[in-house]
Amino acid sequence: MFALVLLTGVGTCIYFVGNISATLPPIKEYEYRGDVNQLITKMKLFASTRPHLIFSIGEILGNKTSGYAYDITIKMKDKSHDLLYELKFEDTDGIRPTTKLLLIGAHDLTNNTGGYGLKAIGMKLLLDNFDSDFLIQLKNIDIVILTSASY
Repeated sequence: MFALVLLTGVGTCIYFVGNISATLPPIKEYEYRGDVNQLITKMKLFASTRPHLIFSIGEILGNKTSGYAYDITIKMKDKSHDLLYELKFEDTDGIRPTTKLLLIGAHDLTNNTGGYGLKAIGMKLLLDNFDSDFLIQLKNIDIVILTSASY
């Protein structure tokens, strides 16, 4: 029994330290025409004018050779629900700088729904909320180009 508990603990540490969790497939993908630093600057400004929104930058992944990706968390208060969206911003190679916005997870913390895949309970509502209450506002001020793909 002790060996099983120890093995589970070691496995969990390897999972997070090895950054395996960063390889989750995206639920949806969006595009921004500009580099990741421009996007982060605009997102911080956008969030600073909306008291119901908290924008935070987590871990920076990658290196100069392979490129960088930024773990992003967006917390929103929607009526009586606390919502959490997990994204990854990635620079892409090309003639014009472009950033991919990968929606990795969506959670309704109040109802304990959502998760990391399209089939998660409550995901459709969470995605609709993300699009209507967040991305459409970004599109209206020319921050995000809504070229999206679902996985």
